[in-house]
Amino acid sequence: MNAENIQRHLKNNSFDINKTFIEFFDEMDSTHTKAKTLINNKENIVIISNSQTNGYGRYGKSFHSPKGRGIYMSFVLNYFNVSIDYITMYVALVVCEAIYKSTGIQPSVKWVNDIFINNYKIAGILVDNFIIGDFNVYVIGIGINFYNEEESIPKELKNVARAIFMDTIPTTTRSELVANIIQFIYEKQHYRNEYILDEYKKLLFILNRIVYLVRDNIFTKVKVLDLDKNGYLIVEDENGTIQKLIAGEVSIRIEEGLK
Repeated sequence: MNAENIQRHLKNNSFDINKTFIEFFDEMDSTHTKAKTLINNKENIVIISNSQTNGYGRYGKSFHSPKGRGIYMSFVLNYFNVSIDYITMYVALVVCEAIYKSTGIQPSVKWVNDIFINNYKIAGILVDNFIIGDFNVYVIGIGINFYNEEESIPKELKNVARAIFMDTIPTTTRSELVANIIQFIYEKQHYRNEYILDEYKKLLFILNRIVYLVRDNIFTKVKVLDLDKNGYLIVEDENGTIQKLIAGEVSIRIEEGLK
């Protein structure tokens, strides 16, 4: 994967590469950290790296970022036409659409920002919002496990994470998938809020399923009932109490004790 291949795929997709500035690195600490230093540039920027030495996701959790095996990218989005309440769902939706277009594999989503294939996490999304003058500036981090072998996955991740392509030859390239993600992020921002919510719900595999809420390392068993119009998760606990959850308040686990 390199900048030239990514730009070639974008041109083949008839994407106007003048819409955004793309900066490519072979290695860096974190694309997201770098992107946050560029929020005052008043332009749309994409930072991509072949590897990260300090990649991270929500709550500062480390994101394993081996060289040549994944996609590590962050966007600085100025004047973006998606509201703050829907931006995480929007990014999750279009990343899933890009994966499907590139691979023919349909991912699913675990609320609110994790992307899964076959019940294993293969990607995560991190969204930060900054107010610059009268405008929102989004910094969007996307980390995708593209290719890996079973024996190469760290022991602490074996029960939770896999890659799109596990122990098999990829049917596409990282450059093609990155190009599709860039194109979809920019070109699908016309999606209406109702459409984003409806399509996101179709991908949400935890609906009508028993999961565990995690607050302060305490696990509570609940059933996921629905997603409301604001993207809040509606759950019911074992006592019949119904709660409405806001992203960032709690974490969701599929199995008790699974970190």
